Amino acid sequence: MTETKHNVTSILLGMTRIAGLSATLFLDPDVNNLEVPATTTGISCLLVVFFAYFAYQNVKKATIMKNGNVLEQHSASVNTVRSCGKTNLVASGSDDMSIVAFNRDSLKTEFIFNEHKGWITSLCVSNTGHRIVSVSVENYVCMLDTAKPKKSMYSKYTSHSSTVKTVVFNEDASCFATASMDGTLKLMKTDSGTLIETIKNEKSVGFVSACFMNNLLASGSVNGNLQIWNLKDFTCLQTLKSHEDIINCICVNVCCSVAASCSNDKTICIYDISLEKQVTRSHTLRGHSGNVMDIAFNSDCTLLASASEDKSIRIFDTTSWDCIQIFKGHTKTVTGVCFTGKFNLVSSSRYRLLINLIITQLTNTNRISYSCKTPKHSQGTVPCDSGIQVVSMASIHSPLMQKSKSAK
Repeated sequence: MTETKHNVTSILLGMTRIAGLSATLFLDPDVNNLEVPATTTGISCLLVVFFAYFAYQNVKKATIMKNGNVLEQHSASVNTVRSCGKTNLVASGSDDMSIVAFNRDSLKTEFIFNEHKGWITSLCVSNTGHRIVSVSVENYVCMLDTAKPKKSMYSKYTSHSSTVKTVVFNEDASCFATASMDGTLKLMKTDSGTLIETIKNEKSVGFVSACFMNNLLASGSVNGNLQIWNLKDFTCLQTLKSHEDIINCICVNVCCSVAASCSNDKTICIYDISLEKQVTRSHTLRGHSGNVMDIAFNSDCTLLASASEDKSIRIFDTTSWDCIQIFKGHTKTVTGVCFTGKFNLVSSSRYRLLINLIITQLTNTNRISYSCKTPKHSQGTVPCDSGIQVVSMASIHSPLMQKSKSAK
């Protein structure tokens, strides 16, 4: 703590000198005359406050990392986070052009992949955890073998003419699909990246999201349409006007015959996919006050989590479709959410230059408390957007969790 105070004091003194000198040189063309007028003094004070704030944030970040409370790897906004249902592997993609894979239980970083040349817009982890496919803003796709992650199996440019927003594996990871704003979906072989088929949308309406449903492929467009494609002849079987705005994500739990989509219209739509080649919308979930960015089912399909621009995560019970918990720990847009198992939830957010991943445990009692999972952790509420954090269970309600009902 003494070292931190000393660092802050040193930085403040340095910033004061720099601010005063900078303002003087800016306002007085006679650099030999260092007398500071009143207006210069005012601007100097503002500059001191400005520099001091960022200096304090940097020192605070270093102190947190020194205490071991934060696992930080990314140096820019985290755009996506995905997990493997059968292992503890969690992977995140960032504007810093890197993929960080870590163990959900130990928080140990498994590997960092830096082969992309642009912001990572989407990634997907196979059900076995053996493969990770990712795409970046310049439409560069990389396939990783998690056993040998230092170099990709292959890296190549897709033939999309606009940004690829989503990449997803099919159930056995034998192929993957990309959805692009150029109005096309592309199916490719996992082992080689060979193009299988290109599906074109009517009037080149941009695709934002996609998800496999057994022998079907669901896609979400910028106009709010959900389309179902037959993977045998690649024809459109069905078009549903599900949302009034961009569909950001589609997720499915085939075992439970249920799917969901989320949109910038602040709603989540639920679908019954029990009938072959026929998808029926059954519920519309409301409650978010901002764009819904991402959604995910847990492994046994008892919970649905949603991440929103309103800085919250909502947990829905899939039996009643009531909102049973609201997590308000983030301080910026929640960009991604995924489950690792039944009750372990991982989310990503945009805040400063930190990794911004939170690991949360939920139970059927809807009780939760906060603690950092470190060698020297302490109970109590901690800053949620200052790195990777773990939440452990206790017998008290967290002040950051609230019960709520959702309109159907």
